[in-house]
Amino acid sequence: MKLVHEKIRDLESLYVRHLRMLLSAEELIAIKTPFLAEHTTDGELRQTFQQYALRSREQATLIRALLERASTDSDPLKCRVVYSLFEEAEDLVKDALHDEVLNVIVIAAAQQIKHYEIAIYGATAQFARVLGRDEDARKLEKITEDERAEEQQLCNIAERIIPNAKKAA
Repeated sequence: MKLVHEKIRDLESLYVRHLRMLLSAEELIAIKTPFLAEHTTDGELRQTFQQYALRSREQATLIRALLERASTDSDPLKCRVVYSLFEEAEDLVKDALHDEVLNVIVIAAAQQIKHYEIAIYGATAQFARVLGRDEDARKLEKITEDERAEEQQLCNIAERIIPNAKKAA
C-alpha cells in the first residue's frame, strides 16, 4: 500500500486516486469488519457484519478491475478515513462497560463507515460519468446504491438495539 504524495493533474488522475483509495478502504473493511462482528452480542448484527465483509471483498475485486483499466498503477493508496474510523471504533470498544452499549458502539462505527463509502463512491461515479467512463460509472453507482441499502439496514437494526443501551446503566 503506497503512502506517496502524488500530484493531481486533472480529473482522470483524481479518478484513479479515488479508485486506489476505494481499493484500500474495501480491503481494510473486509479485514476489520469481523472485529465489529466479534464485539457484538446481537446475532442479527453479527451476521450483517459477516455479510458486509464478504461484500467488501467482492467490491475490492471490482475496484481493482476498474483501476487496472484506468491506470498502470493499481496499488491501493491508504484510505486514512476508514483506517481512522476503525481505530476510533477499537478505542470505544475497549471503553464499553455493558454489552448493550458495545452493540451501539459497533453499529455507530459501521454507520460512519457506510456514510463515508456512500460519499466517496458517489463522487467517484460522478467523475467516471464526466470522463466518459459510463460502464465504470454504472458499476460505481450500483455500489453506491448497495451501500445506501446497507446503511438503511443498519438504521433498522439500530432502532431495535439503541433503546436497550439507555437501560444499561
